[in-house]
Amino acid sequence: MRRLRTTSIILAWLAVLALVGYEVVQKAPETGLGPLPGSDLAAQADRVVRYRALTGVMPVDQLLHESLEACLYYEGLATGRVRRPDRHAR
Repeated sequence: MRRLRTTSIILAWLAVLALVGYEVVQKAPETGLGPLPGSDLAAQADRVVRYRALTGVMPVDQLLHESLEACLYYEGLATGRVRRPDRHAR
């Protein structure tokens, strides 16, 4: 049981770090750091994902929205392009 808890905590931290990494790349041009590598893919992911209130709880909906953007961004880093999320979000 201890290993399951430890693994769950590690996976949660990795997910948080991945989301923070995406947000840093996405917001970098606005902060004066200039565009970072992958900024164009982050901007594309931001444009293609529409905000939808799926649960009605604002923090949860925002987390789901940003997580979908981050997933598309990381997929875009792997493939070189950002796909529309319609196939992913249903």
